[in-house]
Amino acid sequence: NHHLEGGFIESRLAIEDTNIDFFIENSKPTAIPEMNHKIKSGGIGLVNVKRRLNIIYPAKHELEINDKPSSYAVNLNLNL
Repeated sequence: NHHLEGGFIESRLAIEDTNIDFFIENSKPTAIPEMNHKIKSGGIGLVNVKRRLNIIYPAKHELEINDKPSSYAVNLNLNL
């Protein structure tokens, strides 16, 4: 329920023959929003994603994660 003025989400998907390229980037708040509840977030999500990609697409994927001060971007390339 926290609104970010000037926030953005950008996504791109390109499919060509047996190659899929997916990019997504979102803005980050300049200050951490106040939490009114004590639900823990985060955890092993990225570890699981990387593990599954290695199992399902061994040597056929590239995952690039770019954690910048003002945005968070992920680029995933799959060679099917």
